[in-house]
Amino acid sequence: MNKLAGKIITGVVLALLFIVLFGSSSALLTKSSYRFSSQYDGYGKETLKITYNRGRMKMQFIGKDTKDAIIISKQF
Repeated sequence: MNKLAGKIITGVVLALLFIVLFGSSSALLTKSSYRFSSQYDGYGKETLKITYNRGRMKMQFIGKDTKDAIIISKQF
């Protein structure tokens, strides 16, 4: 019984270690950006830009009216 419990605990610890190492390396090596935009006739348009850079994430939201003037701008 003790050998079985030791093998189970070893397997769980190794799986958790693998998940943490894979997640950390994936977050630190990611460099990309995404841009989502939508346009509403008669109202204006909205743009959301998301940038990932080595574990850090930046979001920027811009709302413009029909004359292309910025109405709202937020950065998270």
